[in-house]
Amino acid sequence: MIIIATYLLVFVAGPLLYWALVRQDPDAGYFAQLAALIIVLIGFAYLVPLGAGEAWQMWEYFDVVILLVLWLAWIAVAAMCVLAVRRRIDKGPALRGAVALGAIATTLPWFGLHLAQMVAQ
Repeated sequence: MIIIATYLLVFVAGPLLYWALVRQDPDAGYFAQLAALIIVLIGFAYLVPLGAGEAWQMWEYFDVVILLVLWLAWIAVAAMCVLAVRRRIDKGPALRGAVALGAIATTLPWFGLHLAQMVAQ
């Protein structure tokens, strides 16, 4: 059941979140908001393990929360890259290709996790 929920999260919720981020106007203010969000998420993923006590670190889902936060930062980075392309290209197949590649990029951590599990066995 967990694997199905994870699969749906990565292959449905991730691209939907990415799509919501990419639909915004690519102006400087939105870039600053996305950059701030990325910095906050990465800072959270870095600082929480340092400040969490042993009780929190022993929680079985502690690592999952950190991975989820890093994955959300990854989605925001992919959206920011596509928005940068969108500022240069208004429409056409190049823009559609960039948006599609960004959506595909949101699922890359799934394949990285699967590869790591294969190597560890």
